[in-house]
Amino acid sequence: MKEKIYLLLFLMLIVFVYSCVDDYQDANPPRLKDAPAVSSVTVADDLIQDGESTQITIVVVDCPAGIDSVGYTIEDESGNEVGSVTIDNLDAMRGQTRGDILATYTSESQVATEVTVTFTVYDLQIQEDDTVRKSSVPQGVDIQVVCESNLAGTYDAVTNGTSTDGDALNNPAVDIQSVITLTATGNPGEYTIDRSTGKAFDAWYFDVYYFEPLDVEGIITDACGSITLDSYNSPWGEAIIDSSGTIDAGGVITLTATNGFGDTWTIIMTPQ
Repeated sequence: MKEKIYLLLFLMLIVFVYSCVDDYQDANPPRLKDAPAVSSVTVADDLIQDGESTQITIVVVDCPAGIDSVGYTIEDESGNEVGSVTIDNLDAMRGQTRGDILATYTSESQVATEVTVTFTVYDLQIQEDDTVRKSSVPQGVDIQVVCESNLAGTYDAVTNGTSTDGDALNNPAVDIQSVITLTATGNPGEYTIDRSTGKAFDAWYFDVYYFEPLDVEGIITDACGSITLDSYNSPWGEAIIDSSGTIDAGGVITLTATNGFGDTWTIIMTPQ
């Protein structure tokens, strides 16, 4: 009889101990491991043509709980998502504590922009009632996307425009003839234009304010066929406040610009 009582007490003690252990573990869950640590994010080519791809390497130097997933964001200068990203070797890297994660960024066709691609590496520490993850500090790379551009050369130009100056001569300027040269600056899609007003300033102001030609130099940009006059060396110091232009299949450029005084001119440039 005593043996049965002792056995019952022993079993009760075991149940009590296990219950205490469970209660302790519930109240004191295992300490979480350190978050993933990424030492660098690098890109193979930070200048690519529209529609092309480039590979990105995310170097994970320590992930004690094992790599589980990778998050990313893509933003251009306006905060828009332009292009796409694929994670190329995540299956092989999942569960690893260190290594290189490879990703590919693919740009959109006929879009010239600069994007920032930012990556965050996640582990998987607990997956029961609640999923617990830790993440690396986000790191990103900048990628400039350009379109092929070959506008350098000499053009026969015809200019029409209107000045807001009441003393301007030949206002509006009609069918002003000139020869314009575009010279590549070395920056993608950027050119100097030696006569940024297509001699409209000469038509309006020669013999009024100035007695020398006013063919001012400027900078134009070709962004996938969208042409803009970004700046010009105005004698009066005002800036270009609006410009837009196109190039057709024959290479003819049509460019319209407006300066800070409200003077507006359109130049049609035909390759010689």
